[in-house]
Amino acid sequence: MTMPRATLTSLAEEFASRGYVVAGIEHTYESVATTFPDGRTATFQAGAGGQTPELGEKVARVRAADTTFVLDRLERARRWNRLIDESRIAMVGHSVGGQSAAHLLPVNDRIKAAVNLDAPTTPPPLPSPSPSRS
Repeated sequence: MTMPRATLTSLAEEFASRGYVVAGIEHTYESVATTFPDGRTATFQAGAGGQTPELGEKVARVRAADTTFVLDRLERARRWNRLIDESRIAMVGHSVGGQSAAHLLPVNDRIKAAVNLDAPTTPPPLPSPSPSRS
């Protein structure tokens, strides 16, 4: 929410220095400004009217869709795909990004680990295990 993805540059550099591929996602309408390749610029709008449970749910849906989009694009991009071990994808986030990571872990098969830096977590409850049959 208005903080640039560069805020966690030192963390991204640490992961990259250990051989991980790092992709930073800056969510349109959550950053101060996002400029697209065609030159169009979108400015901050999410939360401009105040925080509500409905807005929180919308942000979670949009972030899940954005993350899926980025993973799909990386999967199809030959330049990056050869460098990515799809069995070891983790999502790290700060604040709302941490909540997003925690929420996506149980519902996105591609994400194998999640790190939530400083956000309260209210992930959806996990399904109950099936009763064992004797």
